[in-house]
Amino acid sequence: MREEEINIKQNKPWSKILSQTIKTGIIKSNLIPMFAGLTLSLYTYQISLFEKLPEIIFSFIGSTLVIGAAGAFNNLYDRDIDSIMQRTKKRPTVTGEIKNRKQYSGLGSSCLFSEY
Repeated sequence: MREEEINIKQNKPWSKILSQTIKTGIIKSNLIPMFAGLTLSLYTYQISLFEKLPEIIFSFIGSTLVIGAAGAFNNLYDRDIDSIMQRTKKRPTVTGEIKNRKQYSGLGSSCLFSEY
């Protein structure tokens, strides 16, 4: 039965595996206060939203990449502990759905792109 479970798990779409690796819920919950801080600063300094629209878009993209890289790094770093905990046993790094090399390359590229 263990072999059947592994085959079923490996048939997940790549988008689902990626979202579990970078923890999309954490990204969303961190973007909300970032947006609140941006709008508060625009209001405080009486700056138009459209005046700083490119900076706001790049802030969202950069923050998303940094938070996603942090989530991926956490999954990579904690994979030995995650295999023990009931709540985290089904993470892609524990089940082998994503290999360490792919995660390292994704983590590195996400960090690089977020700096620009």
